Amino acid sequence: MTRELNRDLFPSDLKKSLTEGAHKSSEESEASVSKEDLRVLSYQIETLWHKVKDLEPRVEKNQNRLQELSSSSKLRFERVQSHFQRQGEMIQGQFGDMHAKVAQLMSKVNESRLAEGRIQEMVDRHQQVVQSFEARLQQMKKLMTEQELQLSASRSELKEALKEITRLKKF
Repeated sequence: MTRELNRDLFPSDLKKSLTEGAHKSSEESEASVSKEDLRVLSYQIETLWHKVKDLEPRVEKNQNRLQELSSSSKLRFERVQSHFQRQGEMIQGQFGDMHAKVAQLMSKVNESRLAEGRIQEMVDRHQQVVQSFEARLQQMKKLMTEQELQLSASRSELKEALKEITRLKKF
């Protein structure tokens, strides 16, 4: 029974040697096959060991690069976070200012409403005073017309009385 190795793990030269070794006749003894397998395995181990050593600088370089990216990302994140904090503080300050201005405007509106209410009360009282004055003026006019009528009636009676007196004097 022959053993086969995964051909994808080995370079193309090894694949050729493996395929040649696998096609050898089974007449060879087990000892010679195992020696050949050991040689192939040792060659593969050496090749893999060299590849691992070749990859170590790349891995180290990638680790360093990853650390640099991580630290730069951390710095960026901290800058963005501090920027957002400053923005939040500015917004809170603006909201505080806006709230104070709105409160000031509301107090002014309330003051103007109170002033308007007082003015309206004063206008209403003034209108009442004017109306009562007009009513009194109407009463005075009516009284004056009545007194004028009485005066004219009294004058006419006096004239008649004078005429009567002058007529009686003549007799």
